[in-house]
Amino acid sequence: RRGGGWRMRPAEWIAGKKVQYCAWNKFYRADLFTKRRYPTTIYEDFPVTTDILCEVGEFVAVDEPLYVYCTNAGASSLVRSSFTERKLNDSIAVVRQVLEVARRQRNPKLARFALRQAADGHSSTVGQVWKAKDARLAQVFAKAQEELVRAFPELQGRLSLKARFRLWLMTADRRRTS
Repeated sequence: RRGGGWRMRPAEWIAGKKVQYCAWNKFYRADLFTKRRYPTTIYEDFPVTTDILCEVGEFVAVDEPLYVYCTNAGASSLVRSSFTERKLNDSIAVVRQVLEVARRQRNPKLARFALRQAADGHSSTVGQVWKAKDARLAQVFAKAQEELVRAFPELQGRLSLKARFRLWLMTADRRRTS
């Protein structure tokens, strides 16, 4: 459709963009799921959406509001619930999966896109751990962080400045209390 906000885009177009990883605002061809399934984790759409965006040759972007997302202030919500060890472990797992997507990319622009997506997701995790102010959670995170950076050293430098600063403070605090 012309003029109404539909635009065909090559997949590389996303390389310079920050893309919402949620599945609710996207339509997918069914054949993209013949060998791909959502993991059984919280944040399950993160690795799948990134993988699909890196795989497809082109996609259509629609600049029209076609979906209305409503929330019930009184209802329980994953977003509003406290940050738990399960959320932490799932978050680390899906960031790891997105980093694997980045590693598989032959196209350097799409590899950078996937790495940036992973860094954005991990920066969010750092913020959640920071806000939780839970020593046990911080300890579990510190171990997972060391393993993640050892496996994917390129991640550390791509984190937001705020996340890097919070990591530094958490590390300094851990050294001080040990």
